[in-house]
Amino acid sequence: MLFNLMEEYGEKLDGKLITARADIDYVPELFADYGVTEIPTMIIFDGGEPFQPHVGFKEYADIDRYLYKFYGYLPYKAIYADIEKYT
Repeated sequence: MLFNLMEEYGEKLDGKLITARADIDYVPELFADYGVTEIPTMIIFDGGEPFQPHVGFKEYADIDRYLYKFYGYLPYKAIYADIEKYT
């Protein structure tokens, strides 16, 4: 479900967010390399460097909050969460 939500955000950000997912059964070393211990976990990479992983998304507002932490603002109009909560 998280991946589907993130694909929607990729569309909202007009290609500025590229989404990818990995299956722990096929690449367990990838999860170990980044210290992923719970699923779902989202990690934003900026210039190849991981930004603080976030675990347990349940709704659009969770993603809005995470992206706000990364960017310092939301690069799109927040329609799923009240941005005033973050500023």
